[in-house]
Amino acid sequence: MIHLHHLAIWLLLAVAAIPLSAQQFPEEEEETRQNLPEWLIRLSNMKAEQKQAYVRTFTLAKQAFLAEEWVTCIRLLNDCDMLLPGNPNVWNLRVSCLTEQQYYDEAEQELQKVRQVLPEDPVTLVNIANLHLARGNYQECIEEINELLTRIPAYGTEPLRHILQYRILLSHLMLGNESAAREITKGLSPLLSDTPLYYYGEAAFHIFHGRRSQAMQDIQAADNIFAKGNATQPYRRALAASGLIAKHLSEPQP
Repeated sequence: MIHLHHLAIWLLLAVAAIPLSAQQFPEEEEETRQNLPEWLIRLSNMKAEQKQAYVRTFTLAKQAFLAEEWVTCIRLLNDCDMLLPGNPNVWNLRVSCLTEQQYYDEAEQELQKVRQVLPEDPVTLVNIANLHLARGNYQECIEEINELLTRIPAYGTEPLRHILQYRILLSHLMLGNESAAREITKGLSPLLSDTPLYYYGEAAFHIFHGRRSQAMQDIQAADNIFAKGNATQPYRRALAASGLIAKHLSEPQP
């Protein structure tokens, strides 16, 4: 189950459930142990100080990502791989970081590794969508996300679905199809919809028509209302990566 208040951070940073203390596996839990990923078994077998060093390094990498310190984030993720190779959550965060730096080929190579082991993971799904969007593959972004949405259970995943749907909205606008984009937010309202999708959707429509100040008002409203847990961060990053601002607000507006 996705913890809604922390969804945005969780989606972007691929937070792994890593125990801080040494985890023991009694004989009666051997079957459970065998079903765990190999990297997690190796983590459980680490000495306490090694495990703490790993968790500390991964935490610092996540903090660097939030601070948009891309070089530091990549360095810390490389340190994680040296301490404990094979953690796909590290790979997923590296994909996000490489995409932000516009190293799309490198991000794609890393993403292929993740898709083999975590194909249904929410972080993987968002990374797939983000990479399509950042590369300008708008039709592919729409098609892939629509296919992904059919595989995501409806219950308990509404925030994730909204984050993915916003990528579809932006892709439609970049393809010049405003009517299809407006279908995404049809039925949403500021009073009845507890989601940044409404406000960031309205901001995108304003940007599409060159209305800079109105777009900023909606963005600021969303950031104020949904300040807890950085819930608007996936929307801000998608809007910046989509090319919509550069395309429609490249010139000062009256």
